[in-house]
Amino acid sequence: MNLLNRISKKFRPKSASGKQEFIRKYERIDCSFVSQMVFLDTSAKLDGIVNEISQGGAIFRPAQSYILQRQGETIGLELNGISVSGTIITTRSFGYAIKFFKDLSQEEMDQALANAMVI
Repeated sequence: MNLLNRISKKFRPKSASGKQEFIRKYERIDCSFVSQMVFLDTSAKLDGIVNEISQGGAIFRPAQSYILQRQGETIGLELNGISVSGTIITTRSFGYAIKFFKDLSQEEMDQALANAMVI
């Protein structure tokens, strides 16, 4: 499969407005629970909140007044007793977008959200 075919499969056909829409692999769930992120190369730990989660990733907001640019760093994330690892895809003003190396199963998602405030 060539690159153009892979890219086109990630987008829906053009809508009535004429724009293509991005298709996500997993549904995102808005939530809020305390978590801890560990940078695996330095073992530095950050306390914070997971604001959004899916089987493929999460949004982590550190409990700091500022957010450093950290794209591409390998991290560990604590999700209500489940430890997952992944990489920071992008840094935004609202937190770090993290892609997990291994997708979470439905049971792991249920455990991660067990004590979360789902919004």
